[in-house]
Amino acid sequence: MRQARALRGVLEPLTAQQVGAFHRTFVRMSRALATQQVAEAADATCLPSVGLGDDLFSDFRSWLIGQGEDAYAAVLADPDALADLPGVRRGCGMGQPFGAAAYVEYAEKAGRSAARRLPALETIGVR
Repeated sequence: MRQARALRGVLEPLTAQQVGAFHRTFVRMSRALATQQVAEAADATCLPSVGLGDDLFSDFRSWLIGQGEDAYAAVLADPDALADLPGVRRGCGMGQPFGAAAYVEYAEKAGRSAARRLPALETIGVR
């Protein structure tokens, strides 16, 4: 939650167009992580034998993006690097507020009908 509030604070002075661009970039980054290999690494780290499922995997990708460029790039290059990230078990399914921050800010600036035209963060069927 703290990260989401901090991100909203950064996004607040931006225009709706800038916030929308940020959201689209965030979605592209999240979708780049939506691979079978990253899903398997996240499942093994977070919920061995059960798996995260699509919704929690989306939240987990948002958490991972929130860990910064180095963490993101490391896992994108080698999904097994996920196990070496500090606090990775705490991130399991905890990124939803961070992932939603730009969407919520955009909706407040441009209206809900405009926000519905933004790309969705969730990806279905990675598994």
